[in-house]
Amino acid sequence: MKRITCFTSNLTGGGAEHQLTILSNLLAEKGYDVTIVTYNNIPDHYVLDKRIKRILLNVDGKNNIIKQLIISKFFFTHKTDCIISYRSVPNFILLLPLFITRKPKIIVSERNTTIVPSFREIINYNILYNRADHVVPNSHTQAKYLKGLNKKWKDRITTITNYTDVEEYSVKPVPKSTEVIKIGVFARLFPQKNYERFCFMLSKLKTFSDRQFCVYWYGDKKEGEFIKGSIHIHQLIEEYHIADVFKVKEAVSNVADYMNQFHAMCLPSLYEGFSNSISEYICCGKAVLCSDVSDNHIMVHDGVNGFLFAPTDVNSMCDAFCKFFQLTQKQIIEMGVNSRQIAETLFDKDNFINSYVRLIED
Repeated sequence: MKRITCFTSNLTGGGAEHQLTILSNLLAEKGYDVTIVTYNNIPDHYVLDKRIKRILLNVDGKNNIIKQLIISKFFFTHKTDCIISYRSVPNFILLLPLFITRKPKIIVSERNTTIVPSFREIINYNILYNRADHVVPNSHTQAKYLKGLNKKWKDRITTITNYTDVEEYSVKPVPKSTEVIKIGVFARLFPQKNYERFCFMLSKLKTFSDRQFCVYWYGDKKEGEFIKGSIHIHQLIEEYHIADVFKVKEAVSNVADYMNQFHAMCLPSLYEGFSNSISEYICCGKAVLCSDVSDNHIMVHDGVNGFLFAPTDVNSMCDAFCKFFQLTQKQIIEMGVNSRQIAETLFDKDNFINSYVRLIED
């Protein structure tokens, strides 16, 4: 079988990292010789198939030029038939040295919806992606954006949305008591996740609603690139006096084990690709309160299995929460049933892995 190398910055907690882990494990199950290469020395958050080779490139403490040279040297000498790269920065780092080569086959994956392209993304879209054999956005929204940039890419762009195992993420019961409405969030503390505006919204919600509620945000990490968000969110909790309704918890990998304590789940992001968190929420049969961005509306149908809101409008966010607070226990359960039904129509393991196999083998 062919040698497949999967490349990204790290395998810490996050949707892209989780999906690359799932893809790597499924490719190994198919019999491919899989290697995962990363360059940030952060502990892996997810479990890899024992057949997968794991390589960490030692670039910690090096400046960007030295980092690029170390990674470039590795890929110039690395023997593989196909490289699958996730996220825009790793895509840039990979394609820069391999731009003038014809082999190996390169599949780059876009994991977010582009709002304003960064410098690296501008270089990717105008130059480097011309070397990629296939460009795989994980959302229909990003696919439309990419096709609008370059009509010549039309035949090389293939949308493959995230896969979530509906058996692993099974239905979780709703708490029997609605005396205190409990809402969960599983997301990293990055600006993209809109935690600053979310904190302000909670301070307003306390005055808007008579219902007792508490939001639990799992995603706190006190290391590396996560430290800034961790410090900031605790400052916001103190500033807005919301410690009684907002609890920040450490990031967890086994999110399904925590969902039975919540009446609903939430994701207030400013932008997404095809959200891994929402995929897991609906598989577990949970009502969802989330921002109406990217492909979120495919998984969350307003008023059917949750409520959508504008992530930049605090009043819109409050309205969505207040609508949910007005539901009966029976209506909350019905929304969860609807979520599970939507998940079962969306997520198919064979379709997901075979979509990648077709690109690898074409």
